[in-house]
Amino acid sequence: MKNSNMKTSWFVILVVCLGHIVPATARALNYTNGHHEMVVDIVELIKRYEDTPTTDQDEEAWVDFIDALSGTREALSYLKSDLPNPYNRGRENHVCYSTEEKDEMVAYWEEQAQNPDTRVDSIVFEGKHSPSEPGEETKWCYSILYNPALCPYDTSFNLNEFENTQIRELPFAEFERNISTGVCFMTGTPDLWNEDHYQALGSVLARHAGRVDDELEDSVFWFKASNTGAGEAATKVAEAIANAALSGVKALVAALYCFGKLFVGELCDGDYAWNLVPDLDLNRLQGALPGVHSHSKSSYVGFWHMMQLDDVEGEYNDVPGTNLEFAGPGGNPGVADLAIMIAADLTGLSIHARDSKGVSRYGSYDEVERSVGEWQSFSIGHTEFSPLNNLAEYGWRHFRADGTRSIFLGWPLHAFGDTIVPHHLVGTTSYGHLGFEDAMAAKWSEIFQGNDDEIVEEAFQLWRRYCYAQDMEYISPMVLEVAAENRSMINEMPFWPFNDLVTSKEQKKEMYLLDSAFFVSEMRPLVINASAGALATLICAASADNETGDYRYVQVEDPDPDTRCPEGFGYCPTHSCGFQCVEGYTWEPSLWETHAIGTMSDWAVMDTDVDTDTQIIIE
Repeated sequence: MKNSNMKTSWFVILVVCLGHIVPATARALNYTNGHHEMVVDIVELIKRYEDTPTTDQDEEAWVDFIDALSGTREALSYLKSDLPNPYNRGRENHVCYSTEEKDEMVAYWEEQAQNPDTRVDSIVFEGKHSPSEPGEETKWCYSILYNPALCPYDTSFNLNEFENTQIRELPFAEFERNISTGVCFMTGTPDLWNEDHYQALGSVLARHAGRVDDELEDSVFWFKASNTGAGEAATKVAEAIANAALSGVKALVAALYCFGKLFVGELCDGDYAWNLVPDLDLNRLQGALPGVHSHSKSSYVGFWHMMQLDDVEGEYNDVPGTNLEFAGPGGNPGVADLAIMIAADLTGLSIHARDSKGVSRYGSYDEVERSVGEWQSFSIGHTEFSPLNNLAEYGWRHFRADGTRSIFLGWPLHAFGDTIVPHHLVGTTSYGHLGFEDAMAAKWSEIFQGNDDEIVEEAFQLWRRYCYAQDMEYISPMVLEVAAENRSMINEMPFWPFNDLVTSKEQKKEMYLLDSAFFVSEMRPLVINASAGALATLICAASADNETGDYRYVQVEDPDPDTRCPEGFGYCPTHSCGFQCVEGYTWEPSLWETHAIGTMSDWAVMDTDVDTDTQIIIE
């Protein structure tokens, strides 16, 4: 059973009520200078070590390790890119306006559609949303449709099959996190590619690692009246009444049981007899009740990206994931943690277990299995999520099962990146979480550089323990070791990583960087340790089996012929030619100026990716 040690105060409640705190989980590291940059730097480190002599140490394992490291880039380059077709973006934004502003904004978007310098195609009315609560405004909602960006990509690729293209075939160096309208998704470097066919590897793996923060479907929440404070109180009252009414049945069954025991000359255990009819637990029944307004947000994703390493016992895992009742160092929730709990108890915000992919992805590796009802029995303020090591396990197991997809390596790489941030190791959204991550992003290069030897030596130790002498079926133990070691190092530091003053994340960032040299020196061991875990994972994935000499997990295949257009054909990214390989087609820089803007029907057949919670504000 959970025993909350929350230290609430009227001050905290007052702050929440005044709206000074916005309940939100935090992303692990900023995309450009966090997870993304870590993976890019690690692949560059591999490149620097490929020609390292293997005779510096006598130990056979070290020689084998350096050999494995030297072949890592080549092996991983056989993986499929798992990159999307950069032209499959039609319906870009979903916007809603009040009655007073809708005419002005519709006119604005129609003007943009007529402007040849924009890629806006049209504005499409989606529906009128009438107020559901007193005081709410009527909303008029629209989709803004765009032409896809026309960029100078190599037209020899069949971009409909781009995800199946091997990384070694990609003449590109950089890949944006999202495919944004008007922005070319990939940067081409054909000259570099001719010299180094692995040029895209770091950027592809880095994109996959960073975009684990964008898995919005991991956390689908809804509002359940039964999980509000009032609802739970009513459930307890109903449970007490039901069990009181059940006591007569329990007494009768116990009496019959004891009579039977005495009849055969045996003693009767009264407690055992009384509990033959168990008490009713209405929490499970309550958990099975449905909620309303199923939705997801980027701020929900981080619930799966943390663990609590401070001697807090979980119900479903020895090392539990996020549980705001026990968040923070020593299991003491911070101000934001308490704010989320209060807000969740007021609204009944709970996980939608059937729709949340995180339940099936990461929950399947919990030590104790739970039903849909158990997942949904409490608001998110009192739910124990699966820990960070389960997130790594999901990606690693799927990578091993397939052996051709690069995207699955993103999950374990992301998990190691999360172990750098102290707040992820005590499962807190508070204590300066966001400001700390911004400080890490600002100082990443300074912290990482100059540590190659230390990272490689640490990676060797992990690789030898978890991969060299055995088949690394599970990655969870390695993530737990790295996380525990980082938490131990944080415990030896001053208390400075955890700062729960009610200030903005910008102010917290400045506080962390007040002594920049101190911040860099204190964070360097954590970065080395986490980077070593990520490096050991990549080397293990690509290293050769000692008995067969084949790559351990990477499945090497011949390139898929469908990933290239036939000779003499080029990929045409317009509706007029059907978004396909067309004979004689080549990209022309002036194509956009001469391309006629299509109609809504042109884009109706395209894949869409719409965040219905997004609001665009035009200033």
